Amino acid sequence: MRTRKHPLETIAEWFQVLEVDFIVAAQAAGDDSAKLVQAFDDCKAQAKDNYIRLAFQLHPDRAPEEERPQCEERFKVLSSTWERLKHCEIQPKPPMPPPMAVTTIIVRNVRVRTYTGGTVTGVTDVW
Repeated sequence: MRTRKHPLETIAEWFQVLEVDFIVAAQAAGDDSAKLVQAFDDCKAQAKDNYIRLAFQLHPDRAPEEERPQCEERFKVLSSTWERLKHCEIQPKPPMPPPMAVTTIIVRNVRVRTYTGGTVTGVTDVW
């Protein structure tokens, strides 16, 4: 399956066609990618419910004869938008590795002996 990347603005426009305000949910998520994915999934579920409701309302076969051309056009836009959106996913950003930690080990109450050629050449006490 081919993967395409769409900017969030395009996805937000698709949600608007389906009467879902994705921008508010995305702003509430902030920079947390896990929350953004959850907000997207929640909006997508709401969009599915709205699509079903709007499809029944706008279906050309249910419209009066004089409104049928308008309903056909709106129904095509609605259907094509849902087809694009239902296959759309947001991938969370991979977690950033932690910065390299500098570990300092402090040892107290130790006597350090320096050996040279098998003989003790120095003694240092660390208290």
